[in-house]
Amino acid sequence: MYAVNGDTLIIHSPVVISEKIRLSSVEETPYRKEVITAGTVQAIPTQYAYIASPFPEGL
Repeated sequence: MYAVNGDTLIIHSPVVISEKIRLSSVEETPYRKEVITAGTVQAIPTQYAYIASPFPEGL
């Protein structure tokens, strides 16, 4: 049996579970998301560029 209180898990059990729990340290690492996709750049006379995505809008 267990209970969750926010980010805390409270375990109510007569069984010794310390042998089954593994603890490890958490490290902060830099993260950068990169999306690689294909598209088409189309020249428009007004000096703007229309970039067409191969995916439907709204995804």
